[in-house]
This record gives sequence, C-alpha cells and structure tokens, in this order.
Amino acid sequence: AMIGRSTSDEPKQIYCPAIDGYMKMITQDVFGFAAFSHPFECCTNLQLSKFAKAFESIEDDILDRCLRNTLLPQNLIYSIPTKRNKMLLKNRRYLRSFLKDIIHDRLNKQHIGNNTDETTSKCDIL
Repeated sequence: AMIGRSTSDEPKQIYCPAIDGYMKMITQDVFGFAAFSHPFECCTNLQLSKFAKAFESIEDDILDRCLRNTLLPQNLIYSIPTKRNKMLLKNRRYLRSFLKDIIHDRLNKQHIGNNTDETTSKCDIL
C-alpha cells in the first residue's frame, strides 16, 4: 500500500494546523495588498496580524453561535453584556476602525493627487 492511501484506495485526508496558519497568513497579506494596498506583513513576521486575529475571532464566534446552542438568548441578542458579546463588539469596532482609517487615507491621497494623472492612478480607491 502507498503512503497516504487507505485500504479502500481513497486518499487519506491529513490536517496540518501549521499549513492552515500559513495559508491564513498568505491570504491576509494578499488581501491587504489587493484590497487596500496595505502590508499586513503576516508572512514576514510569521504571525497573524492584529487585524487577522480579530477577524478570525469574529468568524469563530459566529460559527459557534450558529452551530451550538443556537437558541440561547445571549447567542441571539448581541446587546446582552456577556464576556463573549463584549469581545465580539471590541473586535468588530477594531476592524471597522482599521478599515475606515485605511479608506480615509486612500481618499485623502486621491484628493491630494487629483492634480496629476500619475498620482491619481496610484491612489485609485477601488
């Protein structure tokens, strides 16, 4: 039998958390450059950025609320002041503030650079 094959000749699925983490870092860096021209530098530091950690925390929280204990009031009503809801709100505020700052910086650069076509094309908000 070949390595990585089961007795039914179906490939084994191997999960490697390290690869999952690296893929998140690569995705974060590509997303930062493509969407915002912002270097998150996850691959340079081999750590998720604060932005990526906040996003991942929100993602995990929403998945957990949807998959487990879906009818608990604290999972349905985000304004109930639980530790979990406070953390979700903190992460949400951070993400929105971070993205808002990037967008405002880009808009300011675009406004300043409207006098020359070269600067405007480099600062295209979309």
